[in-house]
Amino acid sequence: MIEGRGTATGDPLPASAATRLLDGQAPGALQRARALAPDELIATVEASGLRGRGGAGFPLAKKLAAVRRSAEDRGGRPIVVVNAYDADPGSPLARTLIGRNAGAVMGGMAIASHAIGAAEAIVYLHPDAGDARAAVERAIGDGTSSDGIAIQVALGPGGFMGGGRFGLNTLLNQMDSLGEHVEDRWSRKILRWLGVVRGPVPPKPLVFVIGATNRPEVLDQALTRPGRLDRMINVYPPDAEGRHDIIQHYLNQKAHDETCDVEMMAQDSVGWTPIHIKTIINEALIVANEDGRDKLTYKDWLNAADMRFFGLKQPIQKMSAEGRPILVGTTS
Repeated sequence: MIEGRGTATGDPLPASAATRLLDGQAPGALQRARALAPDELIATVEASGLRGRGGAGFPLAKKLAAVRRSAEDRGGRPIVVVNAYDADPGSPLARTLIGRNAGAVMGGMAIASHAIGAAEAIVYLHPDAGDARAAVERAIGDGTSSDGIAIQVALGPGGFMGGGRFGLNTLLNQMDSLGEHVEDRWSRKILRWLGVVRGPVPPKPLVFVIGATNRPEVLDQALTRPGRLDRMINVYPPDAEGRHDIIQHYLNQKAHDETCDVEMMAQDSVGWTPIHIKTIINEALIVANEDGRDKLTYKDWLNAADMRFFGLKQPIQKMSAEGRPILVGTTS
């Protein structure tokens, strides 16, 4: 940016201007700018006639004022971005300027940050711009140019265009999510690239994946390796105290009489799992109902356990004369 471009007495940017850009210094400019209120600083920039060197020659003061006003109206967080991605091998203007005079560029970033109320600034570089990146990092480490502004380097994806506006939107959205959450849904990624969705990525619910098996020895090692289902918890049948509590819990939900001694039932159920105990109590109530009663008894509990372990009783039919010799022969 050159002062006075487009004015009656403006400098048409002769070849010597490149030297002024690469080697120019303005001692104390940052301190003087920071001493002004933002509105005063923007007014000073406007009075200077400073314009962009793009085809439109847009006045810098209008751009600074618009960004500051937008941030105040929307309650947003302004960020200064220096797009120094230029990948044209025949015209590496930005990376050459930063490599030769990074301090001046960092100072300009700090002044612009003060004008719009930003506390953060980003230098967007091509991944091959190693010299420019090193120069920025040296300037940041020096501490004489950033003046309290958090300046960091961001590298583009490579290629000729660097993603254009989509790349910038992605970069800013990633900055919003640093230390928080990263968007991994493709539909939302596309909307963020287009600039439709902005701001930090909302937090996601914490999800634990839990599985159960009775045969852990047959699980594939790819399933149980670190980073997947890598925590194995063995659940053993309950002890006497645990069975007592489980039986009491399920009995409280069923109609039963005074013969149901929880201590005896706990001794009967050694090695049983909680679901096994629940099933036997349910079966005992069915036995009572089939017998025409509305409460289960301890005897029903024992009968239900026998049916579960040995199966239903199969009454032997009266033998015919033909079948009796066979039975005698097989038992002799």
